[in-house]
Amino acid sequence: MIPVQNFFKLLTQYEIYLDEDEKIILVSCFQSKENASSLDTVSFYNYFERFQEALLSQETIYNQEWERRIYKRIGDYLKSNNKTISSCFDLIDTDDSGTISKDELVKALTKFNLGIPEREIKMLVNPLTRDPNEQSITKEMFVKKFWSAYTFGEVFSTRNLQGD
Repeated sequence: MIPVQNFFKLLTQYEIYLDEDEKIILVSCFQSKENASSLDTVSFYNYFERFQEALLSQETIYNQEWERRIYKRIGDYLKSNNKTISSCFDLIDTDDSGTISKDELVKALTKFNLGIPEREIKMLVNPLTRDPNEQSITKEMFVKKFWSAYTFGEVFSTRNLQGD
């Protein structure tokens, strides 16, 4: 539970401003049954989790900014562990097939503790493969897409990326 006033202060800190009608609706939906001056954070969280899952299932939330943030996390991980993009690919490619399967990517990014939900990791693979039926990613695709997302565009050519 969180006191209603504290919740609205937090929203303001994140530059989320609600008018009085919106506040009334929010309180009426998530008011705690035990304490009328608090919001039931579990109900609130569960509602927004279901809402986010519905959006993700329709892929309406998927966009370049979301993808860029995911790759930024991966890039930060690589920097902090002194890894290159190629060595990251090799870490993920556990069966040494020269490609990364969806399962390998999910396992590796979960192991890296990046705080990326599994459903979002799975969403990363589809745009990488170019083909919706394709189930794996080549090193070239991975490196090119990483740099494209991480640097906000096709800044580097594939030729320049081979050595990271």
